[in-house]
Amino acid sequence: MSTEPIRDLSRGRKRFQVIVADSPLYDVMLATWSAFGGDDKVASHEVSKKWFDRFRTAVPDSTEERMSSLGLTDGAVWAGILSYVAAKGPIETDAILRWLEDDSGELVGGLLSDFCWEAGDDDLEKALAGDAEASERVMGTCKPAVRESLRALRGAGDTLGPALAGVLASIFEAAYQQLEPGWAPAIVASAQSTRRVAEVMQPRELIEQITNGIDYEIPLGTTRLIAIPTVSLRPWTLVMQFEDAVLVSYPVADEHLEADPDAPPGWLVRYHKALGDDRRLRILRRLALGPASLTELTELVGLAKSTVFHHIGVLRAAGLIKVRVDKDSDAGLSYQLRRKALDDATFQLEKYLDIASTQEQP
Repeated sequence: MSTEPIRDLSRGRKRFQVIVADSPLYDVMLATWSAFGGDDKVASHEVSKKWFDRFRTAVPDSTEERMSSLGLTDGAVWAGILSYVAAKGPIETDAILRWLEDDSGELVGGLLSDFCWEAGDDDLEKALAGDAEASERVMGTCKPAVRESLRALRGAGDTLGPALAGVLASIFEAAYQQLEPGWAPAIVASAQSTRRVAEVMQPRELIEQITNGIDYEIPLGTTRLIAIPTVSLRPWTLVMQFEDAVLVSYPVADEHLEADPDAPPGWLVRYHKALGDDRRLRILRRLALGPASLTELTELVGLAKSTVFHHIGVLRAAGLIKVRVDKDSDAGLSYQLRRKALDDATFQLEKYLDIASTQEQP
């Protein structure tokens, strides 16, 4: 028998982490991103346009001007900042704001690395070291809107961290705490639920579970999944990659929001509403045959892409469609029928009707 010692091939590997960030400050950032992104952006949210109007009214009058001066006008950059904060910072709201105040330029460096990945390594290294000319060359590889935002952020210098923390703190105190203090418990409850299922699920399965149907292949080199429950973004999901982390901002489930115990589950209502349209049924019938792209579905129903995308959003919110994220495909996304929703809806309906009939018995 060989006495050669067994080599530990796992030594040095990083253990994959699932982190659930339940600070309401992330919902503030998502609400701000939506509220100042135009009425067309908020029209598809479950939170009404009226709510976003109230949100914009509640924030200090100088908020939009302060955001613009910092370069926070591009949605991609705003999402990048959220990714940076979630991937780098602490979890609790007060701790996040204190941490941002002490930021001394790492934020801009992280965004440069994330958005300007086509830049040469030498230029990027010099830019991260503070070389102004190299920074301009690096930013020249970005899209124009992103480039202008990064220039403004870089121009803020050492004041960027305190200024960004100040903007977020003022929005949190004036708008979020005033309008939706009840959301925080729902976010915490959703986070606790996610932590429990994360213990028994693989990360890719977890993403599909919490997003209600997004099939996301986690890139090689990823060591962390950061899950961020949100109410303001419902029913939408935001998936971002930052350094070695995948960040998924996912909608808080209905059961964590519904106060009326006699109310039917919100998902069940959305499910049956989604089926109440002949065009959406035609889309589902096509997807029952196999995956399809947005272009293929548009040709099928003969409507504008934006209209078909809206119908897909309704079906997604009802859990009827599975979204496959394929970075190697020209389309980027493909859709297929999520058959599990059919069984779930039958079970949920029978469960709800049984509860109702039991209560009505003398």
